[in-house]
Amino acid sequence: TAERGRAAQLARDREARVRELKRVEAKSWLPPAVVLLPPPTPKEVPDQTRSVHVSCMPKNASEAQVRGFFATCGVFSAIRVIGKTAIIEFASSESVSKALALTGTVWSGSKVRVTAPNFPN
Repeated sequence: TAERGRAAQLARDREARVRELKRVEAKSWLPPAVVLLPPPTPKEVPDQTRSVHVSCMPKNASEAQVRGFFATCGVFSAIRVIGKTAIIEFASSESVSKALALTGTVWSGSKVRVTAPNFPN
């Protein structure tokens, strides 16, 4: 409850700053100022815990082959294959642990490595 109260206060403060900037800009002939807002609250940041990075895949593995290899893990949101690597985003974070368990599995002669990706903040 304290966290919700803090988030609500931050939202009110942000709205007050925006209103004040708009009021000042309306009285000024200067171009609009850049509105500096506080950093997003944790609920506004996208969930990055649903993705895995796959390396050491067989050469020229297609998206369909990647889908087939990871089919038992769960539902996919997105797959991006680049050479012998891929980034897979699942619909739920529970699928990530299943995918990580496939590290070391041999796929067409290649020992696959599955890790949690390091996204920039």
